[in-house]
Amino acid sequence: MKKRFRYNCVEQMVLNPLFQGFRSFRVEVFDRKALCPYQVYEADFLVPEEIFQQLYDLFDGYETDLPLKIDFDTFDKEIFPDIYKKYYGD
Repeated sequence: MKKRFRYNCVEQMVLNPLFQGFRSFRVEVFDRKALCPYQVYEADFLVPEEIFQQLYDLFDGYETDLPLKIDFDTFDKEIFPDIYKKYYGD
């Protein structure tokens, strides 16, 4: 049985040279109970290339009965020490 909420990803171009090494994507949220066929919510993500595919694959095609609430802040120095050092220094 299909679940109420469906998540699709769309990759977006990053043209600003300040963000070299980053990739962007949009997560579109569709609600099967909504009266319109368009997404009811969307969220944009700008992430380092090293984790882009992992996050993209996490959301693309995912379905839930309840909506997801996701909060992202920044790279944790202990969890991603290499990425943290690359983008934030020591």
